[in-house]
Amino acid sequence: MAAAVLIAIGAARIVTTYGVFWQTVDEPVTLAAGMEWLDRGTYTLDQTQPPLARVAVSVGPYADGRQSTEQFRAGALNEGNAILEQGGHYDRTLLLARAGVLPFFILSAFVVWLWARSIVGEGVAVVAVLIYTSLPIVLAHAGLATSDMTITAMLTAYLFALVRTMEAPSIARGVLTGVCAGAALLSNFSAVLFLPAGTIVVVAYYAWTHRSKVTGANTWAPRLLGPAVIGAFVALLTIWTGYRFSPDAAPAFLAGIRSALTNGAGALPNYFLGDVSTRGHMAFFPVAILLKTPLAALALAMAGLIAAFAAIFSGARKWEARLPALLSATLLLCMLTSNNDAGLRQLLPMFPLLAIAAADGARSIMAQRQRLAGRIVVGALLAWLVVSSVMAHPDYLAYFNEAAGQHPERIFLRDDLDSGQDLKRLVSLVKQARIGSVSLAYFGSADPARRGIIASPLAESHPVTGFIAISLWKRYAEEYSWLDRYAPVMTAGKSIWIYHITY
Repeated sequence: MAAAVLIAIGAARIVTTYGVFWQTVDEPVTLAAGMEWLDRGTYTLDQTQPPLARVAVSVGPYADGRQSTEQFRAGALNEGNAILEQGGHYDRTLLLARAGVLPFFILSAFVVWLWARSIVGEGVAVVAVLIYTSLPIVLAHAGLATSDMTITAMLTAYLFALVRTMEAPSIARGVLTGVCAGAALLSNFSAVLFLPAGTIVVVAYYAWTHRSKVTGANTWAPRLLGPAVIGAFVALLTIWTGYRFSPDAAPAFLAGIRSALTNGAGALPNYFLGDVSTRGHMAFFPVAILLKTPLAALALAMAGLIAAFAAIFSGARKWEARLPALLSATLLLCMLTSNNDAGLRQLLPMFPLLAIAAADGARSIMAQRQRLAGRIVVGALLAWLVVSSVMAHPDYLAYFNEAAGQHPERIFLRDDLDSGQDLKRLVSLVKQARIGSVSLAYFGSADPARRGIIASPLAESHPVTGFIAISLWKRYAEEYSWLDRYAPVMTAGKSIWIYHITY
């Protein structure tokens, strides 16, 4: 019951952000591709990601009467924007699209509870859910019509199903594991990297911990053959279903993987510590985790990682108790060599595992000899986590912890601070302040004129006077250094600065 209440509170917090932000950069493309699948029965408009999350996002708008438009041939972005504007129901359509992601948040939190309960019991499982549903990065991407929460839920479900299958192999568990694997691969092409790596870690660690002490042999392997074969078949069938049983499903799936690998190789510009380039930085993801995760959660996760790795060498506790920590480290290692620093969202599937490890860290602290002191410490950390999470509302996407300082925009930007989300706030501010005209440099996929702000474009290297509104991505990743000698007079949310220059 307590876990259900926490999940419901998290869902309510997510829903209350829907009306605060207009579309982010990726949401129109997600909607357009999913609408094509539903309305036209094809999946050709944009194959850079698989269809599951996109269909989930489009089901609500489609049921409400939205459909493909005449902008279909103009590309996914134009088509998505046209669907959002269709019938004059922009806010309603965007809300319905985002609502399609909410079930995956609920599923991921439920799996966190199940997994933690199987390791450390009911009480600590509730702590795991509290931690998970308080993480700003989770709340941020659970509130957007993109694929990040979908892959997070399905990959976590797959890994947990795989653990259960390893422990007690059966055809039914093999089928469930296969469905989850196929759904993860249909959610986001990052699963092509994460899923095999996670599988190898689970199987290899199980093999190591269950080898015969007499012969060193793995006597459990034959029992897994049937469920493994069935699971692989079901996974392939699930993927084929996602592509509507098209004879071109395999080529489309492989083409999407190639496209994802191309983006990962630096097709998009990245910003990290003042460096704008198409190459990745090995330090990006560790730094992003340290600065965009609440410090209290990090402290508990560190305690959990220490407890897990200590148990590996001591042989204490059951084998699956160490897996969330091992898998968290595995997913991070997968991303360290990535050339795409577009955002910590790419590592979102790590956070359910990290929440379980953090809850185990809370257990290990409270299990020390000074139990009262341990409980006080854990209680203080959880209270700090909840307070920092509530204070971040509704700007979960732009959240940075106290260690980031006063200028996180100088560390990294795209998708971790600025994803075009604050245009609605800018329009409201301009109206309230009765600003007659504004020069605008906006980073986003919306058309500012269609959204109610009439502005002249702000050129990069040509200083102007008057009111200037500029997205932080534009401000620091492009050539607007002439603004360095001025200070903003207002901000629209966390991602748009407004200047008033009179000389």
